[in-house]
Amino acid sequence: MQLFITEGESINIVIKLRFIPVITEVGNKRSKIFHVMRGHNHRMNRENAVFFKSKAAARAAGYRESKR
Repeated sequence: MQLFITEGESINIVIKLRFIPVITEVGNKRSKIFHVMRGHNHRMNRENAVFFKSKAAARAAGYRESKR
């Protein structure tokens, strides 16, 4: 692609980036227990799932870490 700009012209380029947050912990609304996503497999209804970016965020929301 070639772009020709004559003298006195200006060009604005806007690039929109979408950042997807990294989810590392998933908590259960009912039990207030969170699990590491990459850890032990756990079963949970989708309606009960709460996602956190970090263990600190989960703890700050009142969740405790699973013992498994």
